[in-house]
Amino acid sequence: MATKAQLEAELAKLRQQLAQQAQREDSVSEADPAKSAERHGGDAADPDADADTQDWETQLQEVLKEVEDLPHKKPLLLALGALALGYMIGRSR
Repeated sequence: MATKAQLEAELAKLRQQLAQQAQREDSVSEADPAKSAERHGGDAADPDADADTQDWETQLQEVLKEVEDLPHKKPLLLALGALALGYMIGRSR
């Protein structure tokens, strides 16, 4: 089992590595903003990317709400769906 001093030394080493990595990413992003945007999942050329993401999140929330309400609105449909899914899983073996 590691001692507290060993763990603190390892933590300091990891923090130093993290700081160095952050510095490298900052220097790369200053050199080429387009590559930095691609690496971080953004698209510098598409200002509508945020609107698309919000639209996707809104649609996902609506679908999840419908799925949550399904047992109360249509319990028979839910039971048949569960039965069909169980049958398909059972037959897959």
